[in-house]
Amino acid sequence: MSGCSGDEDAETGEQENADGEKEESTDDDVDDTRGDGEPTELDIPEPVDWTDESQATIEVGPGGETVFEPDAVRVETGTTLRWIWLDEGHTVSPTHLPDGGKFEGHEKVEEAGFEIEFLPETPGEYRYVCEEHEEMVGYLVVE
Repeated sequence: MSGCSGDEDAETGEQENADGEKEESTDDDVDDTRGDGEPTELDIPEPVDWTDESQATIEVGPGGETVFEPDAVRVETGTTLRWIWLDEGHTVSPTHLPDGGKFEGHEKVEEAGFEIEFLPETPGEYRYVCEEHEEMVGYLVVE
């Protein structure tokens, strides 16, 4: 299988695909081997294994840092996931869902103490970010 080749325009961040069409470059952690802008594979850090848990908590901005803690988790369908804001000024915005996956996240910036929950029903890989801090990236691997 061969990926698309083309030159990236440094000013626009666009890349020319095999058909000569321009498209935006994708994030470094997304393998876009199809060349259509849709991620085919995520480069997920080793996830914390919570497959035997019925509920789990992900901290948003612990210690005033711009991170999700942990940044990657493995759970089973039906596990209640909770994100708790420990610092102000963050979002949880999905950027990649498996086919059929439904995760709305929370795109409004919130204060410390805010919480959201998600009950994943579709197996696969999920990616989410804080829209205010591009270095804040989190992953769910749902089995």
